[in-house]
Amino acid sequence: MRTPFFIAKYYIELCKLKYKVKTSTRPSPPNLISVDSSRAIWEVPIPGQVSRFMSTKSGAIDDEFFVVRVDTEAFYYTWLKSSPAISDQHGADCVLRSDMPRDYKYNDAIDGFANGKENPVPLAHVDAHMDKEHARIGFINGITRSFWLIVNRAPSFPVMVHGRESAELLNQVVGLDAAPMSFSELFNTSN
Repeated sequence: MRTPFFIAKYYIELCKLKYKVKTSTRPSPPNLISVDSSRAIWEVPIPGQVSRFMSTKSGAIDDEFFVVRVDTEAFYYTWLKSSPAISDQHGADCVLRSDMPRDYKYNDAIDGFANGKENPVPLAHVDAHMDKEHARIGFINGITRSFWLIVNRAPSFPVMVHGRESAELLNQVVGLDAAPMSFSELFNTSN
């Protein structure tokens, strides 16, 4: 069970994020800087630091994979709102930004993002679904790298999503493009 202090911090963080998301100008999406038949690479700007790089490989094109370029603060807000404040959290739940560097793999994310364009970090694999009237964000892979991007205040970053419905919902709630981009579009192939 969470302490009253934690619960208060959680709700204060949610209120601040909600206000910021509603009143701030949406950031520019990360730039797709390279794409060939096997890999796509995005440049992710980090305030006060050099840019970092993320990538995805072609392959699962027939499985309906999509890329959604997300507004980091809106993504963090939606994910945090999706996670329990009162009961104990599970591995795929969001934690407060101040607690993210305590993740046991956080140093791996630091090392991974330090490798530059030659060895970009893979996109996080997320999903989105409706739970009553609220969108919920879940993770298949990539929680710690997402923590790193949130902590370092990347304005936006790309994620990978399986399934058109999930990708469209995520894009509607936190995305920066008119529509998610399918792997078949990205790698210019046909299903």
